[in-house]
Amino acid sequence: MENINNEKPIFEWTVLPAKKNVLKTVLFLIIFSVVIFLIQLSFQTPLFTILAAVILVGSFSSFLIPTTYQIFNDKLRIRKAFFNAEKELSHYKRCEIDRNGIFLSPFSSPNRLDPYRGVYLLMDTENKEVIEFVKSKFKSNSEN
Repeated sequence: MENINNEKPIFEWTVLPAKKNVLKTVLFLIIFSVVIFLIQLSFQTPLFTILAAVILVGSFSSFLIPTTYQIFNDKLRIRKAFFNAEKELSHYKRCEIDRNGIFLSPFSSPNRLDPYRGVYLLMDTENKEVIEFVKSKFKSNSEN
């Protein structure tokens, strides 16, 4: 999904939660090591140990692998190591801002499907320019 027009994003940032939350990272490494040790002790085969390690790292990939967010004038691109997603901003109808980032939802009012259909843009620091840009996009969407 490369951008054919070589259009530059208006905003671009990368987030790595493991770097921001050192205590959580240390706790993860301790628990990960104990689980892997117990699996090796129980099954006594490297195959299950490696499989368990891959599954654990995969399930925590959003915490361990950097995510790059790019906002263009009319679309949003999310890039991870093994995953790329691109959506038109017009697809989203509601935004909610909290201390960890911006949540975009395709529903105009809160819905039980929000966690499955929406997207959360993590932010290490509060970037007022990005927040104001996203808010302005949703104000113009609601006026149409």
